[in-house]
Amino acid sequence: MAKRVQNPPPPKISKREMRRRFNNGGYWEQLKTGGLNEKRIRQSPNVRFPELRSVYPNIHSVTARWRDQNGKDIVEVHYYAQCFDGQIIPNKRPDPKLLFEDGVMYHQKPPMSAQIKKLMNMARDKAKRWMRRLKNPRRHWGLVVS
Repeated sequence: MAKRVQNPPPPKISKREMRRRFNNGGYWEQLKTGGLNEKRIRQSPNVRFPELRSVYPNIHSVTARWRDQNGKDIVEVHYYAQCFDGQIIPNKRPDPKLLFEDGVMYHQKPPMSAQIKKLMNMARDKAKRWMRRLKNPRRHWGLVVS
């Protein structure tokens, strides 16, 4: 049977590098001038920052994809918008999460806390497997315990 060809994992770049590419590419300016169109993916009134909610009571968390004139996804961003007009909160900028540049879709690296959590879960699961093996060695290693 032929082995399936797997695509390489998408390149992950730091939050700082993602923002640098986003700003240098002028994507927000392109959106403002009509060069890109917005397609909202998610919109939620659940905002976990009380200081923003106190100033903007109708605030929404928005995840959107910005597409070129051919409908091709260029950037995925997250931002906070005022519900009544959909405008981005003043003095705030969209936070890019995905960026299609030079034929490559770049993903933002998860924060270090998420990486540590993932490693902790992997270690916990491995420890659980070893404990099961120690409880029943005959089943796992074919050993006879007297």
